[in-house]
Amino acid sequence: MSPITERITGRIEREAGLPGLVDRLAGLPGADYRSLLLEATRRRAERLSPADVLRRYRDDRFVRPSTADPLRLRAVCAFHRILRGQAYDDPGAAAHFALLGLCTAGRDEGALRFEAAALAEHIGFYTRLLGVFGISADVKERLLVSGVGTERLAAWQSA
Repeated sequence: MSPITERITGRIEREAGLPGLVDRLAGLPGADYRSLLLEATRRRAERLSPADVLRRYRDDRFVRPSTADPLRLRAVCAFHRILRGQAYDDPGAAAHFALLGLCTAGRDEGALRFEAAALAEHIGFYTRLLGVFGISADVKERLLVSGVGTERLAAWQSA
């Protein structure tokens, strides 16, 4: 532990009257630790007044909205390393794995036009990504959704 971290945790333990708090928390099983943190966060949020929220918005740069233009930034990508909690007998099933997710926002244009265009954009992204890794990405798209006509599917497939 760095000297500054030691000073901070020592001060917190003294002020709380709970010596050894950090070691005790660090010794909790993961699920118990996460449950404790979630409950503490819920209780802290419950105590906030609207004025507190506005004050944090003004003073804390981490709670302000992004300065990115939402009209230009309509697609978001997130990549996370995930820990699988289940135990598997398969030695090939790793506890850690990665997820990549895409999200596209836009106005409803009717007749599922936005949804089809966004889906085509996502499929295009994934096929290009697979190509980066040398994986053939010859994808034949087929969409069977009630209410989507063949002319809309043709427009979607050519996008």
